[in-house]
Amino acid sequence: MAADPAAHVPPPSPLRVHRAGGRRGWGGLWADAQAIAREGRDGRFLAWRLFRRDLKAEFLRSKLGWWWNLADPLILAAVFVFLRGERVLSGLPLPIPYPVWVVLGMLSLQAFLNAWTQPLRLLGRSRPLQQQVPVTPATLLLSQALRIGFDAAFYLPVMGLTLWWTGTLNLPGVLAAAWLYALLVALGCGLGVLMAPLNAAAEDVGKAVRSLNRPLLFLCPTFWYLTPGEGTLGRLNALNPIGRLMDAMRIAAVGRLDAPGVAAAAAGGTVAIAALLAAAALCFHRTVPVIVSRT
Repeated sequence: MAADPAAHVPPPSPLRVHRAGGRRGWGGLWADAQAIAREGRDGRFLAWRLFRRDLKAEFLRSKLGWWWNLADPLILAAVFVFLRGERVLSGLPLPIPYPVWVVLGMLSLQAFLNAWTQPLRLLGRSRPLQQQVPVTPATLLLSQALRIGFDAAFYLPVMGLTLWWTGTLNLPGVLAAAWLYALLVALGCGLGVLMAPLNAAAEDVGKAVRSLNRPLLFLCPTFWYLTPGEGTLGRLNALNPIGRLMDAMRIAAVGRLDAPGVAAAAAGGTVAIAALLAAAALCFHRTVPVIVSRT
């Protein structure tokens, strides 16, 4: 019987509490970045085991298991494709077919909301584990990233099927849309990680975020489209990074890569979200040991 490679992983280094008076400035940030990379490398097998443990625990009593992650987006897409065939959906001035606009919009927004809310509960879920074995912040982040990516990946084939069924499938556009979709998920993950320590201190933060889920469905351009600057809602959407990424992803998905805003969303979003993820990881790395030491 082959040995489990995770069994030979050296135990992760214990959580270190950062105290006032430590290294500050760029030197301190660089030291923290090196520590995160080192802890992530050393704890990668443990992160994989934590990811698998959480996944099995969620679907322990389910016959279909994680295939249920595919059921909701498939049902949603099937409903809108059926309504399109019955000519129920029409009349709105959109840059792409309305069923494609709504299905891709709802799935991408749901993936963003999942990526935003899941990290908020990360510290609460890991407290019993922390009492048994020391787990570094980087290992927790890596296990959470695996789960978010796993859940988000189920929406991609449904989006592709919707594009194919409606005759709007375009390979270069799909690849560009997949990158914009990944940026949207990364944006939610970065916000969730950044707010996770706050939610550990006061769970009102997580409750406030969850209360925004349904309003965002209508405030973001899920069902509607406005050119940037058109009316109050259009001006708000021009400042809304979620809406900008959603618009660019859906327009790119049908092959309109030269449309205004697509290239800017991809390039600017990559830089801004990479900076957000780095800031969130550094904040998590510095604050989590303090929170754990006080609980």
